Amino acid sequence: MKENKQRKDTRTGRYLRGTSSSHGFDGSRRFPAAPSPPGRKFMPRLTLWGTSKLDYDAERFSRTVAEASEEALFFCDTSLFDNRTDASLWKALLNREEKVVIVPPVRKELEPWLSSHTSHVAGRAILNEEASVRFLGLDGDDEREQATAEYYVNLLGLRKRLVTVELARFKEKHGHPPSDGEFRGLMEELHNTIGPRGYMLAKKGDAAEGSPNFFTDEILVYLAMKTGIETGREVVILSKDEDILEQFYKLQWLLDTHYRSMLLADLYTRDPDYFTTHSMPKNNQDLEEMFPGDDNILIERPDWLVTGYAAPILPPYCRPVVVHCWIVGDRLTQLDFCAEREMERLLHTKGVTAGLNTYKFGEKNCHLWLAPLQVPMPLRSCAAIAQDWRIKLGLVEMSLFDAQQVTYSGERFMHGVETEP
Repeated sequence: MKENKQRKDTRTGRYLRGTSSSHGFDGSRRFPAAPSPPGRKFMPRLTLWGTSKLDYDAERFSRTVAEASEEALFFCDTSLFDNRTDASLWKALLNREEKVVIVPPVRKELEPWLSSHTSHVAGRAILNEEASVRFLGLDGDDEREQATAEYYVNLLGLRKRLVTVELARFKEKHGHPPSDGEFRGLMEELHNTIGPRGYMLAKKGDAAEGSPNFFTDEILVYLAMKTGIETGREVVILSKDEDILEQFYKLQWLLDTHYRSMLLADLYTRDPDYFTTHSMPKNNQDLEEMFPGDDNILIERPDWLVTGYAAPILPPYCRPVVVHCWIVGDRLTQLDFCAEREMERLLHTKGVTAGLNTYKFGEKNCHLWLAPLQVPMPLRSCAAIAQDWRIKLGLVEMSLFDAQQVTYSGERFMHGVETEP
């Protein structure tokens, strides 16, 4: 995460600009400044760059959108469609063919607004399916594509179900719903466990439980990220909802983690003697709850091998693609991720294995990190090749360990600082 002077901030931004080691901060890392390649700003691979909430000029911002690369796609969230959105932004968004992208759940959520805004420039463009608007969903005939989407959408949406889960657990244990006091205690404990970022999603998810649009945010950020990775086109998510920013951050963290897990599995398969391995301990409850089986192993993997934008585990050459998430309310917040097209192999692997990071070990998975599990200090720097406990979800089986990590609020991050060339 590139450092930026802090002002008022989103929950996600406050986390990423933190400087507490106990809350994820791993220090600062310098990288050489470089001229921007044609058509995109320079970012080191697999890094984030972001801002706090900034005052901005709507017309100047609209000019930036209007002058965006011919390849840039703008995925618009439902929250963008209100009377406060500056008219200049709609003009900028609709100034060329297929610049605006509308995903199916957003289109469904827009029905009430469209019915009362038939003469609005954006309303007309969508209702008349004008050339400036592209409607993009999943290929209904591609089971692999559907499986991968199902995995990440459900994984991202898990935090929104945690209040429901906690209430069900309480009722099962005590035989009755919690009283007001017991409910407050449960919520305080949940807040302490998943942190303010996850807790806000959990509270809002509880209120939206049962809604046909429950996964709109998750589908939007997944399809935007997928499109960038698979096409190499610059992608921008536009929203006024800060929850979108949080889901975007969590998705890039998951994809980055799973991508490096897949690459570690490749390296281990090619040269297992390069690594020191250990049998997975049998006397650790956290490990036993996540990984059944008798022949699971832990692999020592030094941080220099797997972390950072210059990690040796990464392919020596990559095709970078920047995916942006811009929150355009009264203030502007940006969070940009430099993905790479080589991550498409991860998306394919998730689909063909029904949810694993690799196919190299049959039914076993490869996990780069053991956090947030409580394991002895000597094992903290180990990866796992192990059979997962998995939960059946339609076309896929969700790893219980992935479910633990998506609710984890202590992701590690660094601040990036440019140096002169």
